[in-house]
Amino acid sequence: MISPLQVHLRYTDDIDNAVSEIKLQGGHVTQIFTEDVFEARLADDFDLNNLKFSYSTPPNTLDSTSQIVADAWSSLQSSDRAKATEEAKSSTAPLRWDTPGFQPPGKISPEQDGTEKSAFGKSPLKSTGTPTSLYMRGSVAVGLIVVAGNTADLTFSSAEQNNVVQQVAQGLQFLTSVAPLNDLTFVYDIHFLTVTATPNPSCSSYEGCESVWRDPALLQLGYSSGYAGCVQYAEALRLQRKTDWSYVAFFTKYPQHHFAYAGGVRLCMQYSNDGWGPDQIHKVFAHETCHIFGAADEYGNCSCGSSGYFNVPNNNCVNCTTNQVSCLMDGNVLTLCYWSQGQIGWWPQVANTIGAITIDGGRPYTFVTGSEGHLWVNWWSGSAWNWSDQGTPAGISLGASMGAITVDGGRPYVFAEGSDGNLWVNWWSGSEWQWSNQGTPAGISLGASMGAITVDGGRPYVFAKGSDGNLWINWWSGSSWNWANQG
Repeated sequence: MISPLQVHLRYTDDIDNAVSEIKLQGGHVTQIFTEDVFEARLADDFDLNNLKFSYSTPPNTLDSTSQIVADAWSSLQSSDRAKATEEAKSSTAPLRWDTPGFQPPGKISPEQDGTEKSAFGKSPLKSTGTPTSLYMRGSVAVGLIVVAGNTADLTFSSAEQNNVVQQVAQGLQFLTSVAPLNDLTFVYDIHFLTVTATPNPSCSSYEGCESVWRDPALLQLGYSSGYAGCVQYAEALRLQRKTDWSYVAFFTKYPQHHFAYAGGVRLCMQYSNDGWGPDQIHKVFAHETCHIFGAADEYGNCSCGSSGYFNVPNNNCVNCTTNQVSCLMDGNVLTLCYWSQGQIGWWPQVANTIGAITIDGGRPYTFVTGSEGHLWVNWWSGSAWNWSDQGTPAGISLGASMGAITVDGGRPYVFAEGSDGNLWVNWWSGSEWQWSNQGTPAGISLGASMGAITVDGGRPYVFAKGSDGNLWINWWSGSSWNWANQG
């Protein structure tokens, strides 16, 4: 979980300018709850007084939904600190979703449910069958619908409404904190509804249980009954909120065929959250949201086949590896493994290759540029594969590769030509990654790369053709960088 010190709840009366201002200041808006309340991640040393379109304190009056959000977010910060303290004291491993005595959260297929295929009029796409949630990048509209009944056992108290918002915000805050491009934003449409439907405790199918309370709720919102109404709502959300993607999340106390499941455009959860309890909703909700965007389960009868829009294999499934790593798709833990990240679209779409090296004699590092122009590294930690976003030099896009090498056995150096025509290096100092501008030879522009090598184990040499037709070398003497004309 990201530090509360890095995340701020902001109030505004001009959401568009407030979001633009945060971006211009180098921050990132992670969750937009209402037109008046949003969450932003800013550097620890950022001066909040620099923000003119949003405020740390609420206005004198907030609408009821915004007030619930503000109260829930405050509760979230307190609960995060308490949980961090408890987890620091505890050595207990996270429970797998199929631990005896618990029900696992579910993912349903059109064959099980009988609704998605007919609603879209075609076979499911490579994620969950809907064009509104192909992969989890950019902006995502979330229709959060809390459906109460008109009897005491089906109502939601103010504290329970607060907890639903808090838990959902916590689950989605986790996803924004680990998204590698730092470009994931959830935009909410929150409704607390009461329907007069009679519970059916003997319902025996997803649709049979869900339709009892879902259809009256959809009609209240102005959409058709049936799964088709969920599709209409999801598509309208995407248009109205101007987001890349959308999905619908229902919470209820009505009888369900399963306590938590996802399929097509929607996920459904019972507030009691089975044996996991209401204070663990955030983990189940994040798990189900990953299902919406194509992530596969990694417990029980999971398979090794591909999943998600980009057909990423399910290699962290317990049946496919002897070295399974901790992951939200396997158990109640807020980590997301390499393969799950690929399934929801977090691996880069490779535009150009840079090079491959070995670190510490036994760990591969492969460097590429992604379609968004960033430098990426795919690396082996010793126990798992990871993608890391190296970004770009400030204000510079990357061009041709000049090579990748290892210095001192364990420090990567990656060279590329920048859009300014200069040679740039992304290198590991031993404690942090840095970008350095190597410039060019005086009066010379760079042409084709001839390669990069390491001399005496610790001195980088980079060779390139100059605009004068000569071979040029950028090299480290042991105390300074130099350009030399090789003729």
